[in-house]
Amino acid sequence: MRKSTVLIFVLLPLLIFSQKNNDKKIASAINILKIHQSSLDKLSPFDEGELEDIIRLNRKVKEQLNEVLQLDSTNHFPKETIPFFTSQSEDKNFAIFSWEENMGGTYRPNINVFYWKYKDAFPNVMTYEREEANFSIIYQIKNSDTDTLYLALGRGVGCITCVFEKALLLKLNTTDFTEVFAYQIDYHLDNDLQGLNYDEATQILSYEYIEQDCEKEEGENCWVRGKFKFDGGTFIEID
Repeated sequence: MRKSTVLIFVLLPLLIFSQKNNDKKIASAINILKIHQSSLDKLSPFDEGELEDIIRLNRKVKEQLNEVLQLDSTNHFPKETIPFFTSQSEDKNFAIFSWEENMGGTYRPNINVFYWKYKDAFPNVMTYEREEANFSIIYQIKNSDTDTLYLALGRGVGCITCVFEKALLLKLNTTDFTEVFAYQIDYHLDNDLQGLNYDEATQILSYEYIEQDCEKEEGENCWVRGKFKFDGGTFIEID
């Protein structure tokens, strides 16, 4: 029997065992995350002792997501089956997991965990504390250097009667990412509007909302509109 054949017989069971072990870890982590998700949905920061539980669970969710998403086998695992998943890029290399912090008050920010795989590097995971919208849409855009950039669009609650929308353009690398462009709009919750929109054909990011506490003659609303065009590297404002 050839040495290569013997080697296959020796390594194959080890590979199968390793894969099964990773699958068990992922399944276990998903079950734990589902329990945390259910608990966060039920807890109220205004009930005695539950604010501390919410803080603890938010920390545990971040830790659990970081652990499971960094498993190499998770790279090929369907991200939408993992709790707190909100969006994923078409190439499967960038995904966002987001949930409301639930700390009470009229401002209700979200916690975001970003997952990405850059070329042949191991998957990276980062809790992005600065961005507090729930990012539900991701677009891929090629820059002038043929790198893939990711445009994420998200929404959050700013107060009892207002919301905000955020556009975030990211360039990934092996261990970190660069925030290439960011833009936010704020408006009233009861406004019937389009908010932020991205047209892939024209590569134009547009926004539209009604300005608060502003009324023109004859009761007309004050619309605020604008556009940004991708110029090969970032978005620039256009007329």
